[in-house]
Amino acid sequence: GLTQDPFILLYSAHERNGVIVFPKDLALPAGYDPRQRTWYMGAIASKNGYFVSEPYVDATNTDVLDITIAKKIVKDGKTIGVLAVDLNADYLKTIFSEKIENGYVYVVNSVNTIFHPAKKETSSVPTLDLLKKLNVKNPEEVAAIIGGKEGWNFLKVNGVDRVSIRTPIHGTDWMLGISLDKKKVIDEPVFNRT
Repeated sequence: GLTQDPFILLYSAHERNGVIVFPKDLALPAGYDPRQRTWYMGAIASKNGYFVSEPYVDATNTDVLDITIAKKIVKDGKTIGVLAVDLNADYLKTIFSEKIENGYVYVVNSVNTIFHPAKKETSSVPTLDLLKKLNVKNPEEVAAIIGGKEGWNFLKVNGVDRVSIRTPIHGTDWMLGISLDKKKVIDEPVFNRT
């Protein structure tokens, strides 16, 4: 079961003076300006005002992977800051690694694989590298996964025919995918009817 707390830290930073507000005492390095951080700049630059990071090693606990979700704060049409939350990526990985019958769940973006049962690395890995490791060779299959195309396709993973279904995760550049054993979910139910 899921026993760990998914929320690590909730905080906000103000555009005018860079003041950062945490709900608990946290020592920041001298000269720390949140407006220069990836999470802040990502939310400001995003068309929809959201930013979701890839997993990264927590600065205060190197045994923990974080994911930051940030949202631009707008008042009267003017950006006044960014609100952010750090989530425990291992908690999310536990959710995504739950077994489903005849398949598994994965999360990718246009460059990296965020979560995949075959991925043992603690941080994101290039999706092309993982696809090579899984012996996915068909250029159309690779393009569909890497190109972030919503929809589905057949592909061969380590010699097994699979169905891959993908849909975007709102507010991110991530795609949630489900990979199912084609034989178990299509061939046998359709062609072995009695």
